[in-house]
Amino acid sequence: MIYLSGVTADKDGLETRLIEAGIGLMLNPGNSYRLRAHRYPWWAADNGCYAETPEKPFDEDRWIDQLGWLADRGTERCLFATAPDVYPDSRASLERGLPFAPILREMGFPVAIVAQGSEPIDYPWDEFDVLFIGGERNERHPRSEWKTSHDAEKLVHEGRRHGVAAHMGRVNSPYRLERAREMGCSSADGTFLKYRKRRLATDQGDERLGRGEAEIALWLEFLDHNPILWQWETPSHPNHRRQESR
Repeated sequence: MIYLSGVTADKDGLETRLIEAGIGLMLNPGNSYRLRAHRYPWWAADNGCYAETPEKPFDEDRWIDQLGWLADRGTERCLFATAPDVYPDSRASLERGLPFAPILREMGFPVAIVAQGSEPIDYPWDEFDVLFIGGERNERHPRSEWKTSHDAEKLVHEGRRHGVAAHMGRVNSPYRLERAREMGCSSADGTFLKYRKRRLATDQGDERLGRGEAEIALWLEFLDHNPILWQWETPSHPNHRRQESR
């Protein structure tokens, strides 16, 4: 399946390795990732709402400006743009994000709406393209989070029946990546590679660094030997759009 990472620096050749492995890039408003998006086989645009606070509210203008900049340079490799959401409230996320769906589609982006939990919601499946599986963190028991639950899986399958793709956020282990695949997600993103590499830079001793490099290599190998779930793709997926343009 497609994995999107926050790794962008090429100081040690890691970015080149990621691109060669078919890994894409997750963009956020306010950083310079968009300048490197063209290097990657896939990319997606998040909204940055996860960092929202009463003192620092969501900057809609900055978000729209970045999407406009990206749209002017082509959206053929874009998996989706994520509409604004409200963490960790599914209903509030839908109410906040859905009005932006026509705007994003007009700009050329497949639209992602964030699902945050198991509250029963009648999703208007024909009004967006990707269900972004988010949800509240559980630092002590990450495997018990809603996003990997049976309820989340049923929601993914319901969306698939309506032609909506699924993406899982915060995927930082082979277990969670495999679970996303089992559930029917066609893409996922995480910061494992970025922050693991950064943490290794402060580790002491070549032996620990070597173990870390081996861990990253195993992650890349896992991704390389688990191809995209073609059977789950939808007409909004870049592969389909690319084939239609031929």
